[in-house]
Amino acid sequence: EGTVSTGGTHGIQVVNTGTGNSSVRTADVVGGEIAGVLVFTGDTTINSEVDTSEGFLTAGATGVNHIAIGQGDATTKTGIVSAEGRGVRAVKLGATGDNTVDTTTGSVRAGDDGIDARLQTDGALRVTTANVTSQNGRGIFAEGAGSEVSLDTSAGVVTAGGAYAIEVDNIGSGATSLRTANVEGGSSAGV
Repeated sequence: EGTVSTGGTHGIQVVNTGTGNSSVRTADVVGGEIAGVLVFTGDTTINSEVDTSEGFLTAGATGVNHIAIGQGDATTKTGIVSAEGRGVRAVKLGATGDNTVDTTTGSVRAGDDGIDARLQTDGALRVTTANVTSQNGRGIFAEGAGSEVSLDTSAGVVTAGGAYAIEVDNIGSGATSLRTANVEGGSSAGV
């Protein structure tokens, strides 16, 4: 319990270039001009987890910025997120591993893309959300280059003021699965 509050660059910044796992769990985070929570794991690390689901997070450019290059899986769970730029950015790079994003505990509200989730390994990209709102960008952008791309927004409404409320790019070899409830906005297409 408790609140991390800052007027600096990041509310929480964690960099792991070692050989073990990374796990970051927080309650409320207020502030951070660049990111409310920034977590970066290098190519020698294994699993990387970020969990802000027990509180709310407000930030400037990005609410949660999770970049994992390790050999294991990346998991990002959030509660309420509000950001002037991107709400949640979760990127998995490296040779192997899945990228899982779960924002069903709360809502994501952003000035730019609500959720930006990417996978550049042979694993699976799985994104599950409740309400996601983007004022000027995409509600959700999901791009996977691995074995599976799965997006489930059925627990809420995706609203966007940009070109697409939901954009899914599967540039890998596996299947694409998309399940939605209400999708609103998108000047070019809802999905």
